[in-house]
Amino acid sequence: MPEITTKSVYLARKPEGEPKETDFKVVEEKINTDDLNDGELLLKTLYISVDPYMRVKMADIKGYTGPYSYEKPMEGFGIAKVEQSKREGYTKGDIVFGAEIVWSEYSFASSDSKLSKKENSISPLSVHLNVLGMTGLTAWAGLMEVAQPKKNEIVVVSTAAGAVGYVVGQLAKIHGCKVIAIAGSDEKLKYLKDEFHFDEIINYKKTKNIQESLSDALHRINPENPKIDVYFDNVGGETLNAVLSLLNKYSRVAVCGQSSIYNLKEGEEGVPIKNIVQVLFASATIRGFWVTDYYHRSSEIFAKMGAWLKEGKLKNLENVVEGIENTPKAFVQMMSGLNLGKQIVHVSDP
Repeated sequence: MPEITTKSVYLARKPEGEPKETDFKVVEEKINTDDLNDGELLLKTLYISVDPYMRVKMADIKGYTGPYSYEKPMEGFGIAKVEQSKREGYTKGDIVFGAEIVWSEYSFASSDSKLSKKENSISPLSVHLNVLGMTGLTAWAGLMEVAQPKKNEIVVVSTAAGAVGYVVGQLAKIHGCKVIAIAGSDEKLKYLKDEFHFDEIINYKKTKNIQESLSDALHRINPENPKIDVYFDNVGGETLNAVLSLLNKYSRVAVCGQSSIYNLKEGEEGVPIKNIVQVLFASATIRGFWVTDYYHRSSEIFAKMGAWLKEGKLKNLENVVEGIENTPKAFVQMMSGLNLGKQIVHVSDP
């Protein structure tokens, strides 16, 4: 019987605090291609996306989607090539994208798996995990749909060098806003200022007082009204408290993530919100959102963003790690903030 040897990545244990490579295990397995059933596909994985939401699933936080299983390989957003098909509409050689791509060199896609075909009209192919993928859609949804920035408004972005943040900042600039970028290294911030022309940059790891640093940046941008119109929140914690004290009238806060609590150990608590009364005083709005609520508009949104990519108004920034066996390393690096742009694992070529 024809067999394929494949490497797969499993979650070995629930991470305690910051995830480690030892929280995963890489297993060499065999797939019998004769086991392919009607409606299924045999996929060869090309690219894997590693994302912060995965850390939440590992922690099994109440109110979020179900946790990962220890009994089967990890899965998430990825790009794959169809090697064999018993599903109508799919043929060998098709390039597909999905949210349930297995962390394995080869895998079966079930008959009910949701996959979409991708044509490589824009290079690199991995852009469909980045600006034209879930992270780009998240950036658009939070900024353009939830926060709805207006020209000349001041937009603050936390984790501005991360997969979503760097796209948010670029979208804000395209729409005529002033951008204050918050990130954790001078190297990243210099890149954001030099390449994307963000107006002000703040290294939260070096500042003694994030609120004072934000206030100083606001005074340099708009001394007459040094206030924040839009905040794209990826972290929560002290940064959110600082922002709430500096909100402009009718400002908007889009809550995308809360990375300051993702690595807390059992029993630990995050920094509480201290300045919620400022939301009242500013007649401000705080709203969380799920990117899945905007999937039905992805074609429309990606058409706009794809055009900006081709025109050079929007740039695709990614950090690529090679090899399925290095997927745990890529995930740990991403959660430690070592990536500049989108963290992607290149598994194989088409």
